Amino acid sequence: MNEMLRIENIRKTFSSGDETLHILNGVHLSLNAGETISITGESGSGKSTLLHILGGLDTADSGSVYIDGTDITQLDETSLSELRNRKIGFIFQSHYLLEEFDAVENVMLPFLINTYDKKEARRKATELLVKVGLGERLSHHPSKLSGGERQRIAIARAFMNDPSLILADEPTGNLDAKNAQRVAELLFDLSRDRGHALIIVTHSLTIAAMSRQHYVLHGGLLVKEN
Repeated sequence: MNEMLRIENIRKTFSSGDETLHILNGVHLSLNAGETISITGESGSGKSTLLHILGGLDTADSGSVYIDGTDITQLDETSLSELRNRKIGFIFQSHYLLEEFDAVENVMLPFLINTYDKKEARRKATELLVKVGLGERLSHHPSKLSGGERQRIAIARAFMNDPSLILADEPTGNLDAKNAQRVAELLFDLSRDRGHALIIVTHSLTIAAMSRQHYVLHGGLLVKEN
């Protein structure tokens, strides 16, 4: 299978006064195209830090992160930004939608950064919103939508550029149990059907069990659960 992501010996520390906190102590991981991985762990264990390093939003003290064979730790900021937009789709606990834009316009944005083809961007955004069950909410602004609907827009936006890798950081953390289950199922189904690799950080063991592999981040290391 095609290896989409490989991380080697990722280490990260934080300093607090005279104390040095070892958050990541040599993390290794490999993920193929189309595979799904969930990561759980106690609050403060470094789950989000790890995910941000994988996505190039934070830097490790040492180690390498390969995405489609490119070590992103060696890229300059311009090249890294271009790779993030083409290869990675992000979904966060907060949806980060722009209130002045409607649903379609919010989903169009990543595509327009790559190519200013508004007609094609609107077509793809509309198609994705229909897939996530929001075909009748295309012209609605975020303030007129429920929390679950806003997060489904965020999911559609993450898939807009057909990224190789989807990184989801507590994507259901702000939702009630019913909406959390629906959003999680949608995310896993889309990733599987479209052949994207997915890493999801979650506190929910129910959601973690939906992934092909489940890891716990403990003591700065990833421990495989299944």
